[in-house]
Amino acid sequence: MVFLSAVIVGCSHNKSNETKSPSNKTYQNNVISQSANDNEFIEPPVSSRGPALDILPNEHDCNGSIRLYVSKLSDDQLHSVCADLDDTRLIFHDTLGTNYEPVKGDQNEKVNIYIFDGYKHYIDNVEKISGLSTNPKGGFFYEGNPFDAKHQPSIYLFVSSASGFSVWNLKHEFSHYLNARFVKYGHVNDSALYLFWEEGLAEYIAKGADNPQAISLLKSPKLRTLADIFDVTYKDTSEEVYLWSYLGIRYIVENHPTSLVDIVSALRLDSHERFKETLETLASSQEEHFQNWLKELSEN
Repeated sequence: MVFLSAVIVGCSHNKSNETKSPSNKTYQNNVISQSANDNEFIEPPVSSRGPALDILPNEHDCNGSIRLYVSKLSDDQLHSVCADLDDTRLIFHDTLGTNYEPVKGDQNEKVNIYIFDGYKHYIDNVEKISGLSTNPKGGFFYEGNPFDAKHQPSIYLFVSSASGFSVWNLKHEFSHYLNARFVKYGHVNDSALYLFWEEGLAEYIAKGADNPQAISLLKSPKLRTLADIFDVTYKDTSEEVYLWSYLGIRYIVENHPTSLVDIVSALRLDSHERFKETLETLASSQEEHFQNWLKELSEN
């Protein structure tokens, strides 16, 4: 979700279709866009506790920089959430070589994470806390203004209905925050050019090499090219936005560490051209190798 002064990046719960809102905002696969020439400033959600006190009354601190707002999670469950966030942070920084250094000017040192009791609890109450009229169905990350310390970023999630305890898309959405803080200068999703990076990276950091849903795509008679993957838009399918983008990121991480360094450097410097040139070079020179890699991946 892109605003002039705020951004929301969401994930699907049941792969909702594109819908449209009034005015110039469009809602596509859980990403809300606002044109860059709209000077309206969108205030960040709940600067004070407000309605969250009744809906998610309990607070828990994870290592000083993460504040959880929950209803009735046990101590063990809170510990599990914090441990997952710590693991995600370590994997992110190790994969991208950030040295834990935020991008220039970024003030989003802390992040608030709101965890609802389940999907219905989330749907019924997230708007009351986020202050947004439309909220992605699978949870989302709201960046706010990265250059203003008063506008803390927020993540909105819910406990999964699967057996055992887990928070739906926890690692994926936290990866969006880490990317916004440590890699992408400015607003995390201020151009469609970065969609492949945003969603593919979040999926890769969350799942690593364990993504059977993505691997199942390799049985298709028509595989995507690197150029296809890099050019993904929110008009494409969820498979293309999330799963093929994941495969593109995984290929770069596992096979082209120098290109990965170039991409991270370009994003930190806000160099659209350098980012685009790096991807174009990979697409034009490594396509045969990529297809062979996909074949090997499907056979393992």
